[in-house]
Amino acid sequence: MLNRLFAAILRLQRAVVVIELALAATYIAVDVPRGGEIGKALFPWTGGIFAVAGLSALWVLALTVLARAVWVGFGVRLRPDGVVDRRLVGSLFVPWEALAAEIPPMSARRSQVVLAYRDPRLVQSFGIGKSGNVITAGNVDNRFLARAIQEYVRHPEYRSAIGTPAELHRLHAAAG
Repeated sequence: MLNRLFAAILRLQRAVVVIELALAATYIAVDVPRGGEIGKALFPWTGGIFAVAGLSALWVLALTVLARAVWVGFGVRLRPDGVVDRRLVGSLFVPWEALAAEIPPMSARRSQVVLAYRDPRLVQSFGIGKSGNVITAGNVDNRFLARAIQEYVRHPEYRSAIGTPAELHRLHAAAG
């Protein structure tokens, strides 16, 4: 009986705290632009609430981008249907049919691979910025990734086994 009473009080307390915070935020949002005493004391500069609101919006945006990265994950993945490069603010999907077999992928810089497209219209890019033909190999050696992509472009019969330990062993043996 006493446990139920404490649980009810805790639930009520949480609701009261949320309501108090909402009321305080509303009061500050109304008081600051109108030049009230509390608003002048908390935000003495002009347009303070707008600066706080803008910074808060940027903070929420940054947290959303990071949450997406944690939830979805990022990096390069080879799949039976193509290459996926998930980035912090977007992703790139290159189907195997879009890659040129005669021009091998080249490792560029330290963590990038440059792809050559046979049909760039098949490439799908999502998010902010233009992805182009460069994928970021932050989670794998870029030379090995370039060799693996070329292996799957030249030998489509191996694509269905992508992701299996046996295929990874075969790929390491083929790469030398």
